[in-house]
Amino acid sequence: LDAGQIAAVTIEVDAVQQMLVDPLARKQAPETVIDAKFSIPWCAALALADGRVDLDSFAPERLADPALRELAGRITPRLVAGQGWQRGGGGAMDLHLTGGRVLRAEVANARGCPARPLGEGELVGKFIDCASRAKVPPADPAALAERILRLEQCEDVGALFA
Repeated sequence: LDAGQIAAVTIEVDAVQQMLVDPLARKQAPETVIDAKFSIPWCAALALADGRVDLDSFAPERLADPALRELAGRITPRLVAGQGWQRGGGGAMDLHLTGGRVLRAEVANARGCPARPLGEGELVGKFIDCASRAKVPPADPAALAERILRLEQCEDVGALFA
């Protein structure tokens, strides 16, 4: 689906998620990385435009991208209650296409929540990506991830970072 085919997007949120959509103008056009990360309209625009949201999605050039800002401006929230979703972890999205069609997706439990945990490989991948970007990255982030996964068998926690 091309972002140009999207006339408008409505995202259903609950009371817990309200802080991620208010104030709407600021959430649609965040000025800082932290504002962008805590913005449902911005993250939804990233997902629709790029098919993913990861750390690279929040690079300064992405915050300044006029096409992304325009798409985020087409995204509006609707507060709903009692949908049977996990509080703060579920939601729905209606894509209103330029041809008049409406596509709807609903998720009761977001990926990464206790009901839908990430797999070990996904967790390790995220850890490696984050650790590699640290000011002082570990020499071998993958090896450190493996040591952390075996923490229960570790007799000397200091050895984790050796």
